[in-house]
Amino acid sequence: MGITWDPSCNACDLDLYARAQPDAEVLYYGHTRTAQGDTFFKDFLSSPALSHGQETIAFSVPVDLSILRLAVNFFGGSASAGGVRGEIRLAVNERTYAMPFHITATQGNQGAGMQAVMAGAAPTGPHTVLIDPLSIVGGKAAHS
Repeated sequence: MGITWDPSCNACDLDLYARAQPDAEVLYYGHTRTAQGDTFFKDFLSSPALSHGQETIAFSVPVDLSILRLAVNFFGGSASAGGVRGEIRLAVNERTYAMPFHITATQGNQGAGMQAVMAGAAPTGPHTVLIDPLSIVGGKAAHS
C-alpha cells in the first residue's frame, strides 16, 4: 500500500500508518519493522509525486483486509485553505486499487493522537483520516 498527495502541497509531510491485526505492532515512519516481518520502505517529507514515488508499507504475511487498520496523518508543513488531497493505493493479488482521501487540516500536528487512533480510537481532529481497506478494493482498479 502507498500514498501520494497533491504536489501543490510539496512541503507537506503525510504519514501512512498500518496495523495488520488488533494485537500487531503499528508500522509507520518511526517503527519500520514488526515481529511479523512487515516493512515500511520510505518516509517522504514532501509530496512524493515530485519523485514519482510513494510512501509505502508492505506486508510479508497474509493480511485480512477486514481487520487491517489504515490511517493517514498530516504530520508537518502547511497546506492551502482546502487542506491536502491524496490517493492511497493497495495492491492485492496482482491488482492495484486506488482511492482518494482528503485531510481538511491546513497545518500538521506532529502525529498527535496517532497511538490512540491505531489502538482503535476515532480520530479527534482534522489531521487524520481512517481508511477502510475494503472500500479501496471495492473501488476502481488503478491498473492490473
